[in-house]
Amino acid sequence: MKIAYKKYLGHVKGYFSDTIAYKVQFLASLLWYPIMLGLFVILWNLVYNLRGDNLIGDLTLTETLIYFGLVRALIYIRIGKTKTSRVIIRGRLDYELIRPMYYFIKSCLREFVKGFIQFAAALFFFFIISLIFGWKLQTNIFIWILFLVSVLLMFLLSFVFAEILGVLAFWFKSDNPFTWLFGGILRFSSGELIPLSMLPIWFITINNYLPFKYMVATPIYIYLN
Repeated sequence: MKIAYKKYLGHVKGYFSDTIAYKVQFLASLLWYPIMLGLFVILWNLVYNLRGDNLIGDLTLTETLIYFGLVRALIYIRIGKTKTSRVIIRGRLDYELIRPMYYFIKSCLREFVKGFIQFAAALFFFFIISLIFGWKLQTNIFIWILFLVSVLLMFLLSFVFAEILGVLAFWFKSDNPFTWLFGGILRFSSGELIPLSMLPIWFITINNYLPFKYMVATPIYIYLN
């Protein structure tokens, strides 16, 4: 057990090094965060001014901007696609399965390390931007614990869905069509594109029976208390 633990820890260190190895590419992906958030600030300021209303979907303008600030951070840790389909298509899954460690645990660790580093960096940008714009930061420790636990569960849920889509490569040459279809549904139903509280009641009612809202909206609404 101790030997297996060391092997997994070694892989975690390797995944960390790989993620930050290409520093220019890594920084470029992070700089996309403030650019996108800046566009959302302009867009939603315009929407609220045109509506002439302080509340849209029970959210103030500031809460909506905080919402999308967290959206842009959370999508770094939400898994859309794993390497499983590529492993299956290349005929290397049997090689992975006979190795002295669980393949799906190793895959989970790889995606988590990569996503967590980018999520943490984006969250740092979020704090800086919040201070610049005067957005009220969450100071309740209990809320922060619930938020981080929900982010971890969000990662695990998205990872399971991504691996299920990847396994479809056993029957199809590629999982890309299913990934694109699922990604489109997920972006809308998770609250990535529009806060769920701004959508029609009938859609919210149906969506409450589906798992998608837990992959973006729920952690953010926990943070907003």
